[in-house]
Amino acid sequence: MVIKPDDINTDKHFFAFGDMETQISAEWIVRFFKHRKRSWSQGFTFDELNLFYKTSRNYFHSNFTFNHLKGKYVFEEQGRYYVTDRFITNCYTSTC
Repeated sequence: MVIKPDDINTDKHFFAFGDMETQISAEWIVRFFKHRKRSWSQGFTFDELNLFYKTSRNYFHSNFTFNHLKGKYVFEEQGRYYVTDRFITNCYTSTC
């Protein structure tokens, strides 16, 4: 089964990432992909995600943080960030 961003229910909490802050960061990344109608393979820049985060919250005083997602669930390549298969699976299974 290929899991797409729209297959993940962002109305539920993502209990698969350990701490609440990291779960919330994962939710924001999925929301970003859903809003932009992107496939996982397209990735994103930090500036794109951060702008989405700030404008969606109408709160411009704080920046998006990955918390504990970098390395294990999100990686950077040539200035773009990509989510791992493990990230996608964890988000999907934790919200079913």
